[in-house]
Amino acid sequence: MNSTRRFCTGPLAFRLDADTGFVRDVRFHGHEVVRGIYPAVRDEDWGTLPPAVAPLEVRETDGGVLLRLHARVAAARMDLSWNAEIEASADGRLSYRWRGKAERDSVTNRNGLCVLHPAEAAGAPCVVEHTDGRRVAGWLPREISPHQPFRDVRAITHVLDGRAECAVRMEGEVFEMEDQRNWTDASFKTYCRPLDWPRPYVLRAGEEIQHVVTVEVRGTPVATENAGEKRSAGAPKLPRVGFTLPGPVPAALRARLHALRPAQLRVEAVPGELEATLDWARAETERFDCALVVVLRGAGEPAGREKFPARCALHLFDERGHAAPADVLAGWARAGFAEIATGSLHHFTELNRERPQADAAHTHTVFGIAAQVHASDDESILETLTQHGAVARAAHRLGGGRPVVVAPVSLGRHADSVEPRLRGEMGARWLRGSLAQLAEAGCVESATFFHTHGPAGFLSEDGETPVEKFLRTIAGRDALPPA
Repeated sequence: MNSTRRFCTGPLAFRLDADTGFVRDVRFHGHEVVRGIYPAVRDEDWGTLPPAVAPLEVRETDGGVLLRLHARVAAARMDLSWNAEIEASADGRLSYRWRGKAERDSVTNRNGLCVLHPAEAAGAPCVVEHTDGRRVAGWLPREISPHQPFRDVRAITHVLDGRAECAVRMEGEVFEMEDQRNWTDASFKTYCRPLDWPRPYVLRAGEEIQHVVTVEVRGTPVATENAGEKRSAGAPKLPRVGFTLPGPVPAALRARLHALRPAQLRVEAVPGELEATLDWARAETERFDCALVVVLRGAGEPAGREKFPARCALHLFDERGHAAPADVLAGWARAGFAEIATGSLHHFTELNRERPQADAAHTHTVFGIAAQVHASDDESILETLTQHGAVARAAHRLGGGRPVVVAPVSLGRHADSVEPRLRGEMGARWLRGSLAQLAEAGCVESATFFHTHGPAGFLSEDGETPVEKFLRTIAGRDALPPA
């Protein structure tokens, strides 16, 4: 059952997910001013703990609406009750008042309200008010910021269209902002409790948290076309599409994978296991007539080129999965490997924070994408698609114009995640959207999606999945067919 309801009071409109307390898509005169406001209750491992929420209370007020929610979050080391009041009025004002209470000692990394500004606000002039009352003028970052663009935040006011502005005030704790585009979230997130404060921390039994977020629009903004929906003339060329092999492909699935005509198959190894991995992976790529991508974490001295198939690319990283050192890249290049990528085995943010040496011997820049770093609901996952092209273009610039490789790409939190939606219509919809965005970027040479088989794979021995069906429609094509 869909728990999301839409509320309008004059020109102010928003949606509320009554199962979570998530306010979404706050608009004034049709212009999105805030993407979201929501309570985040996180455990000591940054896991999001879902609340059990009582039925929503709705009351009409003079010129507005008042919503009330009551919830409980219970887990092994967490027991928190919370109450929320969301009040909106036709004059462009919305307030979210949240009070949490620890029912027993609870261990957490974050508890309280977060605010999302839309990614489309990038580059907008803004004024940041700090907790001591200082006001500093600046801009919401246009380029993806590797670190927090604003710290010690009490309020942020940003320009909407030159004639209107949106002020967001956050009270009850110290807030700071991160650029979530680093993880392909379509937002800037302002969250409570700075990351450089000690964590995890303990909320003692009976301890209360009170946060208030107030949104106020001044002036009348003009609704604008969503830039994420624009497309260039003609169908952009698709990157080479491939998949990750968790092991040899079962015989029952070989013909079906062959029909998808993968351009590359990707395997991960550590130096001590490289030869054993190559033994079976080389045979698999010969069977499917495609290139082999070998991912080496902790790459050191190069192995002999003769051990690898003729069509082979290397993705080289240090032990953490970050960019390999320049001397390591140079050694593998001298050993005769013509295609070498480095950057980040994980998210774009690691590439953004620790960039490869500009004059190193790598030929490609690589990073991964996961759809569920911060949120796991369908709407948030689909929102990430708007940023796939943005991070690809940013990686192209950071890499000095080198072609971009995106791998691994996962619908789950990471490449090994068992995500049931991968084998449903949601998986195919997300895959198509990702390919459209990466093709539109114009700099992505190849993209490697999903495990082929196994618990985290898109192929099922029980029958064809929507992802497999979609991949058959694009096998051998240079562009996406019309939707």
